[in-house]
Amino acid sequence: MKRISYLILLMALVAAGCERQIDSKNPLQSLPEAMPAPVNVAVKLNDRAVTLAWEMPDSARVNRFRIYMAETGDTSFTLRDSSFAYSTVLQNLSVNRMYFFQLAAVDANGIEGRRSSAVSSEVGLFTIILANGSDYINRRQVQVQINTSLSASHVILSEDSLFGDAVYRPFAASLNFTLSAGDGLKKVFAGFIFSNGTESGQPVADEIILDSRVEIDSVFFSPYGQLFSAGDMITLGLDAGKYGPDEKELDGTAYVLLSRSDSVKLYDDGTGGDVTADDGIYMADYYLPGGLPLVDTPLVGHFIDAAGNFAFRLSDSTVKYVNTPPAAVILAGSLSAAETVRLTWSLSNEIDFESYRIYRDNSVLTDPPSESFLIAYINDINTTSFSDYVPDAGTYHYVVYVFDRAGAMTGSNEVVITR
Repeated sequence: MKRISYLILLMALVAAGCERQIDSKNPLQSLPEAMPAPVNVAVKLNDRAVTLAWEMPDSARVNRFRIYMAETGDTSFTLRDSSFAYSTVLQNLSVNRMYFFQLAAVDANGIEGRRSSAVSSEVGLFTIILANGSDYINRRQVQVQINTSLSASHVILSEDSLFGDAVYRPFAASLNFTLSAGDGLKKVFAGFIFSNGTESGQPVADEIILDSRVEIDSVFFSPYGQLFSAGDMITLGLDAGKYGPDEKELDGTAYVLLSRSDSVKLYDDGTGGDVTADDGIYMADYYLPGGLPLVDTPLVGHFIDAAGNFAFRLSDSTVKYVNTPPAAVILAGSLSAAETVRLTWSLSNEIDFESYRIYRDNSVLTDPPSESFLIAYINDINTTSFSDYVPDAGTYHYVVYVFDRAGAMTGSNEVVITR
């Protein structure tokens, strides 16, 4: 009888050893029932990351959750993260690699419950690029380049990160999107549905500045109120308009036209006459050449902003300019051969040089001479000689005129050669 009681007691102890227990001064105190595993574990794909979300049948005892992860080829799951919420984002994962995930709830005593069934996902790379990476665009229609390393069936685009105003459309590597009205910074978000039915989690996004207009506030010069002539320095300026409140027109191209042939580029970098860098006011110091056809003439400012918008404006005040005709050169000539006249002249110092023009007649030339007597047109300032073939005997009168770009001209002394 005693032996039977001993066997019954031994079997009871063995059976008790199969139950979960906690170390305690009271050896009869057992662990509470293990918490159930999280259910409805869902995985969504992000750019080099995943979003995990789950539910818990009994949340009363839950303190936090542990997230376990394994890769293809791993022999076991390892602890990757923990969360007090019912979702988490695991980032910095390797692209084009398959991952497996399990979750378990943990109570206030640090006791972990049962793990969930494993879910898996291949991690991909997702990006969008607006207008080929431009910082600005001048129209609401923008091309969206969509890049993904996984096979996507549908994509959704919106300026709302929750996509409340958008619908999915079939995936394409490039899609058009219409930005919201009003100039300023625009941010476009993209989400995906993949060929296996998996959805993306966190949206990817790109930014661009919509700048659909440009204005020039003013075109100006200094010093104001004086009579300019060749060689004087004038500071030219253009105050570019704004594309939005408190926003300056930076990175644009500004220039001022003084005449059809004189275009001066302006800068906003704090150098060369510009007072303050990056203030939207473009300026440049410029030494006036000779021969400008400016008489009470307004300047013409042109501006192209970073988005490609164009504007022009006249200056409110006019430039008063006096053009001094070129200085005359000194002409010499001789009969160098039986039928050739050799002409040489001094070098012109005209800063606005356009050409030397040689005239010949059988009598004294008028000032200015008729174009019918023009025998040579030389636009190289360093060419100071010319040979004229004269097969017939007679008397020849020569004059060399210096022309500037404004059309002003001055004739040399007359040389007479008799053959």
